[in-house]
Amino acid sequence: MKYLKYQLKKKYHRLKDGSFIELDENQDIEFLDKLITGMDLNYKEIYKNDIKIPVNRTLYLNELLKNIKNNKIAKNDEYKQIVSNLLIDESEEVAVPESLEGLLRDYQKVGDKWLKNLDNYKFGGILADDMGLGKTIQMLSIIIDYVKSTSSDRKTSLVISPSSLALNWLNESEKFTTDLKTLVIHGNMTERERMIYQIFL
Repeated sequence: MKYLKYQLKKKYHRLKDGSFIELDENQDIEFLDKLITGMDLNYKEIYKNDIKIPVNRTLYLNELLKNIKNNKIAKNDEYKQIVSNLLIDESEEVAVPESLEGLLRDYQKVGDKWLKNLDNYKFGGILADDMGLGKTIQMLSIIIDYVKSTSSDRKTSLVISPSSLALNWLNESEKFTTDLKTLVIHGNMTERERMIYQIFL
């Protein structure tokens, strides 16, 4: 009931004994509101004291918990490990494929590690650097690691790009990698089908 009144922008909630609880600038209720709206939960789930939060909201939850004062919060080792993996320490040394060692700049290594951590937890992600900052080579690094770490059940990696950039991807792959077989699929439908078929021969 207190939370529902908070949603209605009420400033106070009256208790059964006649006293009032202030709802305006109430840390607990603000936390509850951000938890519900940010996690796509409903109030009934929280009222039952049994909620399940997707792993991809871990960092959001971690930020919310930082603002909770005067409460003891227990975090298990798995939760701590996820937060640690997703919060990249830019001063930490990042391992990259041997063929790209010395080619990736520090910020590209950070992007590389971040993408690998997202992939480890089956998250999607967007690498949104400005043009010319080397997103292609960072993605090639991800693909190289995937090829080297995956056994016989390895899948073909598919890059979808504007036709004007397709040959750039081919050139970058040939320039910076020696182990990847790269094919640009183009032409009419029959030609594209033939090229795709060749991948699986």
